[in-house]
Amino acid sequence: MSRMISAAGVALAALWLVGCGSPARVSPPTVATSATNVVTPISSPDDEALLKKLCLQCHQFSDPGTLTKSDWDEAIPRMVSMPGYGKVIVPKRLQMEAVKRWFVDRAPDSLPLTDRVDVAEKTPPLRRVILKSPHPEKVSFVSQVKLLSSPLGEPRLLTCDMRNGWICEVTALDRQPQLRLLSEQVSNACRLESVVLSEFDGSELVVANLGTFVAMDHNLGSVDLLLRKEDGWEHRSLASNLGRVADLKPLDFDSDGDVDFAVAEFGWRTTGHVLLLENTTRKSTTTIEPKFAVRTLDERHGAVQLEISDINDDGRPDVIALLAQEHEMLVAYLNQPDGSFVLRELFRAPHPTWGYSGFQLLDFDGDQDLDVLLTNGDMMDGPTLKPYHSVTWLENIGDLKFESHTLAELPGAHRAEAADLDGDGDLDIVACTLVPMGTDQQAKRQQSSIPPALVWLEQTAPGKFDFHVWKRGPGHYPTLTTGDFDGDGKSDVALGIGLWQKPSSTDVDTGYVELWLSSP
Repeated sequence: MSRMISAAGVALAALWLVGCGSPARVSPPTVATSATNVVTPISSPDDEALLKKLCLQCHQFSDPGTLTKSDWDEAIPRMVSMPGYGKVIVPKRLQMEAVKRWFVDRAPDSLPLTDRVDVAEKTPPLRRVILKSPHPEKVSFVSQVKLLSSPLGEPRLLTCDMRNGWICEVTALDRQPQLRLLSEQVSNACRLESVVLSEFDGSELVVANLGTFVAMDHNLGSVDLLLRKEDGWEHRSLASNLGRVADLKPLDFDSDGDVDFAVAEFGWRTTGHVLLLENTTRKSTTTIEPKFAVRTLDERHGAVQLEISDINDDGRPDVIALLAQEHEMLVAYLNQPDGSFVLRELFRAPHPTWGYSGFQLLDFDGDQDLDVLLTNGDMMDGPTLKPYHSVTWLENIGDLKFESHTLAELPGAHRAEAADLDGDGDLDIVACTLVPMGTDQQAKRQQSSIPPALVWLEQTAPGKFDFHVWKRGPGHYPTLTTGDFDGDGKSDVALGIGLWQKPSSTDVDTGYVELWLSSP
């Protein structure tokens, strides 16, 4: 969601949605000493306490064992360049080199992994369909696949390509699926929602526009509107001059009968917020231009995904956001009777390198409350495969408190959804991975095989899951969705495919969208 790609980082992989990228050069803090090239080590309890306090200005303190020696060697200069470093405590006594050595000296050479090489492949009873890109000559990156209904009620899938801005439609899902390009008017369409704005007659698409594929701080992001016309789509802007907009969701937060929007402005380092677009359009007999007032729900950057739900059962829609970057937490903005929102932290990862990438809200255990299915596996901040990347169930235990249950270790885990994949009446889980180029070599360095591209967790008893390799790696799936695509009452799966470079003539065609359908 995603330590995005830096300019040098297209090689590092590239964005998804959470990226730190390569740091700008900064002057490190120095210690007053007669020899400027002498590094004063951090050794006393007072210095270590100051180090932890320095880290806690921006995020939770990271145990050195969460990264390897080489990772820390690159991570510390990047952290020093981040906004907020030294904002509260001026690090006069701590040189950057000393901080780096403290972590490197205590870090392991490598992180041990669970090797799945001996796990046999097992696919659910679904058939595979590959749909090709609308422009096969270009490198594509599908960031969303969304199940909707057509104006005639037929199920269809809409896709966003965050590299090229293509919005595509997949139809005939109960026959021979067909993909066609609808629009390429939004430069870096990341996610979309289909809404009916009261100002217009018919269905519209509202699109989260990153503004650039490569991660950077800018004001090129926007929230865009596509109006269906007889000869195509008319493009309008609902909000502009934003940072990288990763997601949006419609809601009527003030119960005034019109559509407002919650917006995840991921940004990067110095830009990014969680926003509310309040619909302020005034109806008249003349031509109506939709207008929205921008309100800030959260000043922090790094929001990768939003969902809308009345999570506290007070009758008002709340905004739930997943914050990545250094924050690594799931938060709720609780809608108040006066139209304000109260921030409530729902769950925080144990350290800032956790790599949150996506979530699903659902009643996972059938006890009539909302649980959360989470993935953490963002790999855009470095090539190391991490054993704490996983698929996790957050069990709702009441009063907006959640208990964490790790369901599977999965380096590179990027999205997961629960669905009955084998038709036995209970919820299984499908999860996909997204890894950078060179992961095969990195896996060898860590004495492991490359992580699976696609897995499913078969529920064999309540809360018990068998891990199955659905498809071996490397993973190139930024996103997935599940649902009944073909109207037969059974679960289907759709995956968006993201490529870091154009396949060569000898490569297997990975396609653009990969479907797994229950119909024969």
